[in-house]
Amino acid sequence: MKLIMGVFISTFLLVCCGQNQSPVFISDRHGDSYTYLKENLSHRNPITVIQLDYHHDMGPGPGKETPTSYNWLGGLVEQDYVKEIYWVSGRNLQKPNFNARKAWLLRKISPDPLGISQTKENKVHIVDWPQLMEIKSSIKKPIVITLDLDILTIDPGDDPDKFLSEMLDFIEEMDPEYTTLSLSAAYQRNPQKGWYWFNQSLHHFRQQKHPIILDGGDEQRTAESQEELTSWYQWNQRSLNTDYGYYFAPGLELWNEAPQSTWEEFAHLDITSYDPSLNQTIKLLYRELSLKPSDTKLHKWIRKSQSYIKEIYTEQKDGYYQKPPPPAFDKTNGQGLAVRFIKGREDRGCISYYQGITDIEGALRSATYEAALTDPRYAPITKSELPDIDIEISLFSNFNKMDNPMDFIPGVDTLLMDFQGNRTLLQASLAVERDLSRRQFLQTLSRKATGDPHTWKHEGVIFSKASTVYGRRPVDDSRR
Repeated sequence: MKLIMGVFISTFLLVCCGQNQSPVFISDRHGDSYTYLKENLSHRNPITVIQLDYHHDMGPGPGKETPTSYNWLGGLVEQDYVKEIYWVSGRNLQKPNFNARKAWLLRKISPDPLGISQTKENKVHIVDWPQLMEIKSSIKKPIVITLDLDILTIDPGDDPDKFLSEMLDFIEEMDPEYTTLSLSAAYQRNPQKGWYWFNQSLHHFRQQKHPIILDGGDEQRTAESQEELTSWYQWNQRSLNTDYGYYFAPGLELWNEAPQSTWEEFAHLDITSYDPSLNQTIKLLYRELSLKPSDTKLHKWIRKSQSYIKEIYTEQKDGYYQKPPPPAFDKTNGQGLAVRFIKGREDRGCISYYQGITDIEGALRSATYEAALTDPRYAPITKSELPDIDIEISLFSNFNKMDNPMDFIPGVDTLLMDFQGNRTLLQASLAVERDLSRRQFLQTLSRKATGDPHTWKHEGVIFSKASTVYGRRPVDDSRR
């Protein structure tokens, strides 16, 4: 089954309203920056590059070949787009580190013709972070800053998170004409940290109102190196062995592995495409967000459900609970809801009426009762448990059939899976709670439906989605 990104098919512009900040080009591989910078620097004098990157990327230029992560900057130097480069390959480098970086650079540029290799050697200044701070006021503008998150994996100092924050603040201080940011998934040792650093960077640029140009990568991407190929194999093996955790994938598939927290950052940005072919996918994102039910009454319904659960146990008579009447339904009405009870990190009951509600208050009362006492997957909630129980309410918009199982936004859409006549629902809130990617959300839904996390791949499975708003609070307000 072919997987699509749903929103991020290629390159598009994520624009925060009302800013005049310089653009930031974001991609997985740093080599993807080559074409973007070449187009924007082609009609001006050579610029200064501040390169925050473990690798020097100065190999022999790509010529007519596709640029790679190890030669894209070398290609810009060869074509005289770059005046000089300040290469920061770690936070605090000792003399042996400097010597090793220098030898590495010379070794990689040695295949170049003598004149070109000499030019590259002369233009690259190897400095560490403290040295860059000392000379930053003397660096000649205009400048481009390239930040590759692989710098946080080798020699990042005692606190990589702090180093990232320092580099992001430095970018604002220097006010470059262009900035590039690369995740470099193949060189991230820990996918959870890699996605965290990516999210922190994206959040920073969003807060600073930079226009963000995100390159999605190729649908069919070949490995640039044995190291990258090995990384892809390891990610695939990990994803086959467990539903949860953080992963990467090559090319467009990377965004199907993006956790919900990454999508949350994307969802806060206004999106404008400079590629007409992307208008349809951008409209999809806006449509999903616009279909979210109003949350103005969500607080009210959570309060109602709190009172209902307390009434159930207060009105108990002779060991029996007073069951409310069933709610009224109308198939022409698309509204739906779910009531979920949680104790600690474990579910204690969940009932959903996913569509056709005509009386939301009656449906809420009924779902509260059913989730607490009759969900066959869990023992009934006891009165003594109530102080430790949280209640979560989800409100669904209309469910719409999906053309592709990856065509949804984690944390925004609730999914309904129809397999062999059985329907199973998974609320959008689970993606937020567990920071699930698209694939992981589908695996969780499949496991809930059949016990097999791969059911979503079967032919004949029908998926529908509904934009969702949700909220959660303790049953007992004294625990807030």
